Amino acid sequence: MAPRRRTKGLHLPPRMQQKGRAYYYVHNHDADGRRHWEPLGSSLPEAKMKWARIESERREPSRGDTVAAMLHYYRVKHLSALAERTQKDRSAHIDVLEKAFGHMRPDAVQPQHVAQFLEAHKSPVSANRQIGTLSVAYTKAMRIGMASRNPCIGVERNKEESRDRYVSDAEFIAVKALADEHGQAVMDLAYATGIRLGDLIQLTQSQVTDDGLVLRQGKTGQRQVMEITPELSDVIRRLKASREVFGLTLIRRRDGKAYTTNGFKAWWQRLQRRAIREEVLRERFTFHDLRAKAATDADDQGHDPQALLGHTTRKQTEAYLRSRKAIRVMPVAPRKKAQDG
Repeated sequence: MAPRRRTKGLHLPPRMQQKGRAYYYVHNHDADGRRHWEPLGSSLPEAKMKWARIESERREPSRGDTVAAMLHYYRVKHLSALAERTQKDRSAHIDVLEKAFGHMRPDAVQPQHVAQFLEAHKSPVSANRQIGTLSVAYTKAMRIGMASRNPCIGVERNKEESRDRYVSDAEFIAVKALADEHGQAVMDLAYATGIRLGDLIQLTQSQVTDDGLVLRQGKTGQRQVMEITPELSDVIRRLKASREVFGLTLIRRRDGKAYTTNGFKAWWQRLQRRAIREEVLRERFTFHDLRAKAATDADDQGHDPQALLGHTTRKQTEAYLRSRKAIRVMPVAPRKKAQDG
């Protein structure tokens, strides 16, 4: 719908209005559907100077014309369709992005702004993930006209060092020996299933069915039914027997309550520190490294590590596989002296 042509104040620049002796800058409709009248004073020359300053690129855009509004649209309209873990991660990314880009118009963000964000961020990997979320938000916004282009496209991301820590069987057994019966069963369950920590501590008794261990990957939403082998059945039995269960989850604290992610990580760090202190371990490993060990060992045993981890592509799985096979080489033999002919 075309804007209504003004019939008064034709000598005034666009968006400037006069009421009585005072001049105002009329901002566009905000997110609440209201127009904001900003006073410019009663002197026309002074009002025009203020008007020019507001019209300049340095002025703050209206709330409906900002990256913050674009990110809010993405959060409200699209996040709910993603897996719970992804929702949580991207929501945290949006909080950071709003502080960095929220005041800008979507089309005012240039590739160099994205590059500067990546360069200045204290965590290169986190910066990559956050810009990934910004790129997705732009893609969605372009479909409804909130942005005309995606400034993230073509910007080189920060280099990420791939983790290659492989937990040997000896290390696994040595650390497990320092845990109590419940902790030992938890480590065995993590290794046998390869599931993420967030999914592991939320595992409920109802997921143990006659058909198998029913899993749903919290990050990807992938549904799996894992066969309950005699070994896995024994692990589940030990979990139930070693800790009194007051709720639904299988993995519990000493008081019977469910673990939070931070609470579980604190337990794991105490176990790792003890392993270093008692010299049964030379180098720490993360609980997430057990997922990589499970994938690597499954691959060595001829099983499908991609199916085990619940990944949608083989490329995702490749990041978890740790090479344990050394390349056998032959030393160079000394040259034989040429025989006299």
